[in-house]
Amino acid sequence: IINDEKVTDNWLIVGCGNLDSDRAFTHTLPAPLKDRGGEVELEKPNNEDWTSNFAIPNNIDGRIIGFVNFKPSVLYNVKFDDNQKFVTPRSWERVNTLIKGVKDYKVLDLICKSAIGEGIANEFVAFCKIQENLKLEDVIKNPKKIKEIKEVSVKFFLVSALAERYKDKKIKFDVVMESSKVLDEVDNAEFVALLWRLCSSYTKQFKKDFLNSKDSKFIEKYGKFII
Repeated sequence: IINDEKVTDNWLIVGCGNLDSDRAFTHTLPAPLKDRGGEVELEKPNNEDWTSNFAIPNNIDGRIIGFVNFKPSVLYNVKFDDNQKFVTPRSWERVNTLIKGVKDYKVLDLICKSAIGEGIANEFVAFCKIQENLKLEDVIKNPKKIKEIKEVSVKFFLVSALAERYKDKKIKFDVVMESSKVLDEVDNAEFVALLWRLCSSYTKQFKKDFLNSKDSKFIEKYGKFII
């Protein structure tokens, strides 16, 4: 009952709060209130769960997805002794809203510093600037050029960019497969796995294309990531 009105049967009332360790001026729930509901403590998400279960279904910017997978520690960075702004999944959702359509790096830098603090914002903007040096269209035309890429950060950016373009139908399945084969040739199986997870999470079409593929070697080696 709320304000003398009975709540209908199809309502579920959920409350959320913080732990004492969060230093959020928490208060212990009274025993009678605890007796009227259940209590659970949520675990912090890892980058894979966040990417598949939240970021992709909610259209989080591919630059953010790529950066969080490149450096998982930035997904949840809460410290009380460095005077930096907290960074949490909620922070990245806010950044996503603020940077939609933003291409100018000075504006991007200002927005990100206000949303996630100077330290991680600097790293994120630097990650976004990778696209200036990565000739993505050349790689799409000739995936063999992937062999020339040595920096891990560039590979994370490339994989997230390819997955986004596949989702938007700007590249075909063949490009994803050829890129995957080159990554596999240079012993970058982890990037093949990430590329396939992103593509399959973005669109159901990837699984259909994959099952129609004639390449039994790849089906056997990487099929577990989408089937």
